[in-house]
Amino acid sequence: MKTFFRSILRNSPWIPMVGIAAALWSIPSLASERAVLTGAVINMSGGTREASETFTLFLDHLTPDAAYDILVQSYRDKGEEGLQNAVWDLKPLGQIQIGHHIGTPLAVARASVEGGKRVLRILTDRAMEYYEVTHDLRTTEYPFSYLEITLDDKGLGAGNLIPVAKVAFKKNGDMDVTNYTALPFTLTHIKQEPEKGN
Repeated sequence: MKTFFRSILRNSPWIPMVGIAAALWSIPSLASERAVLTGAVINMSGGTREASETFTLFLDHLTPDAAYDILVQSYRDKGEEGLQNAVWDLKPLGQIQIGHHIGTPLAVARASVEGGKRVLRILTDRAMEYYEVTHDLRTTEYPFSYLEITLDDKGLGAGNLIPVAKVAFKKNGDMDVTNYTALPFTLTHIKQEPEKGN
């Protein structure tokens, strides 16, 4: 994911946005039905010109409470290393694909209703580059990517993507995400629609 955005900033500083749509099921059925969510991701961290690309997110199901509790406990017992090892043991819940690049598996997905809106929080295990690992760069302390998407009662939404992140857990079990970069990427023009065939 990091390589993709670095390449589009270097080679294509302006990519026109194309038509985008989204399909997401209602919160009560999140645990059992598959969602397909598409939209646009915009990176403004390269300067005055934005770089954008479409994304497609496939989500088969949410992380069960029991599995999520294991992650929280792993972090409390063994810190960041314990959390990373626990995430590696999880089976993928789906994937996110940006543009035509290979999809990144989704490790954790949680949903809630807040202020009358639906909020989806997703954590992925970030594929690190060879250079940052062999040179022990500070980015290796940020092994995850994090997405947060909010949808209103009309099915319209937006969100943020933190491509290089590290995660801790608050006392109440909520994720506490730290961004390595100055600004998160923006997820925009998200629209909820019924899946085809429903």
